[in-house]
Amino acid sequence: MYGYEPPKPEQNIGSWGEIFALIRASFIELGRPIVITIVLSGLVVGTMLLLFSYPIYALAPVSVLAGIGWMLLRRDRRAIRDAEDSLPR
Repeated sequence: MYGYEPPKPEQNIGSWGEIFALIRASFIELGRPIVITIVLSGLVVGTMLLLFSYPIYALAPVSVLAGIGWMLLRRDRRAIRDAEDSLPR
């Protein structure tokens, strides 16, 4: 019986390393949208608090929110214009 090796027990396919790799990958993909959502909701809540307590101090966060809205509007208009320009005539 030279060269005979008994069958090895099967290794577990799932392991903690794989679980942590999946968690890390999901946080990498979802990290930016989650942070953006938290920051914007904090900005809106802060703006509301300032509007109710000291309206003159609310100009700064309102202007930041308006700037973000303007930036998103410009980006969408530019994307639409680029998409229309890429269409064959």
